Amino acid sequence: MSLSDSDFWVAVAAAAPVIALAGLVSIPDAAVAGNILKRKKPKYPDVVGRLIGGPQLFAPPNEWIIIYGILNLVAQGFVLIMALLALLDDSPPIPGIWIIVVEGIGLLLLLVAALLAGQVGAARLRVEEKLAEDTANQLAKDIAEFVKPQSASRPAGDGDGRGEEEAQGDGTGGA
Repeated sequence: MSLSDSDFWVAVAAAAPVIALAGLVSIPDAAVAGNILKRKKPKYPDVVGRLIGGPQLFAPPNEWIIIYGILNLVAQGFVLIMALLALLDDSPPIPGIWIIVVEGIGLLLLLVAALLAGQVGAARLRVEEKLAEDTANQLAKDIAEFVKPQSASRPAGDGDGRGEEEAQGDGTGGA
C-alpha cells in the first residue's frame, strides 16, 4: 500500500483536532473533581489523602490532568499547523517522522491523563460514599434525638395511643 505525502498530511490534519478534543474533554472534569476533593480533604483526610495528600510530584493528579491536557492541545495545534503548511506549499516544513513522534507523545499524554482521571474519579466516589454514610449516620442520630423526648413525655398505655387514665375511664380497662 502506497501512501503519498499529501495523503499523510491530510490524515495528520484530520487526526490532530480529534486527539486535541479528546484531551480537552478531561480538563473540566478534572478541575471540578479536584475542587470537590480539595474542599472535602479536611473532613475526610484518610479517604482523599490516598490520592491528593500522598506522595506527589509538584501537583495533585487533577492538576496534572489539566497540565497534560494543555500540553496535548499545544502538541496537536503544532501538528495541525505543520500539516496545513505542508498541504499549502506541497512541501513539508518538517519531516513526517517528527510529526509521528509528536502524535505519539500526544497519545501518551492522553493515556496518562486518562489513568489519573480514573484515580481522581475513584477518590471522588470514595468521598461521596463516605459523605452519604456520614449523612445517614447523622440523620439516624437526629431522628433518635427527636424521638427520645417524644416517647418520654407520652403517658403510659397499652399501645393503642391512649393513656392509662383514658383507657380505665371508658370501662374497657385498656382491653
